Amino acid sequence: MRAPFLCTLTGADDSTHREDLFRLSAEFPFVEWGVLFHASKHGHERFPPCQWIESLCGQIPAHRDARFALHVCGREAVNDFLTGSDDMSRRTAPFWRVQLNLIATRHDPFLVIEAIRRNPGKIVITQHNEANEGLLPILSRIPNHAILFDLSGGQGASPESWPTHLPDKSCGYAGGLGPENLARELPRIQEAAGKDPHWIDMEGKLRDDADHFDLSRARLCLEACSEFVQSR
Repeated sequence: MRAPFLCTLTGADDSTHREDLFRLSAEFPFVEWGVLFHASKHGHERFPPCQWIESLCGQIPAHRDARFALHVCGREAVNDFLTGSDDMSRRTAPFWRVQLNLIATRHDPFLVIEAIRRNPGKIVITQHNEANEGLLPILSRIPNHAILFDLSGGQGASPESWPTHLPDKSCGYAGGLGPENLARELPRIQEAAGKDPHWIDMEGKLRDDADHFDLSRARLCLEACSEFVQSR
């Protein structure tokens, strides 16, 4: 039996036409678009302006097959999610998944538990790395919690071996993935994941020389994933 598979492409910004994202979603139904949000950096670096995100959210209901995840970055935004602020609740509402880019030692673990339980209709992702190892035991039985393996710590390096899928968890794999190496890395990730549901996530290698999200590179990744999915 084929394991469910999802490809998350992260970092669409205000140089990206939203209609192109919906068009690619229809062509590649396994794609998810990761949107970065930071309370103080929106509109700068890789974080699209709030107005761009809000316009996207207004279009999502008309494209029910398109998948979008909000990646919540920075202590202020993460705290807003953990405490259930009205503004953050409104902001995350249209997204089916939320990734909390947090360092566990900086937050009360019980707030993390309660925040995930407070959003039962949403999958909440935390990164699984050395700094966050203490989270896994306390979140192990929460059904709408998922983990992302990113041992590179966002440095864009693929590991020598991918971690084995954890039981009873949906797991994602990130680290140095891009159009140049997907054909090599996808079979290795599949071997680590086995028959369990999993996804891959990439960001850095989707940028052009001006550090803008590059739809042509995104398409190359989706075509590589499509070939892999069809060959399994």
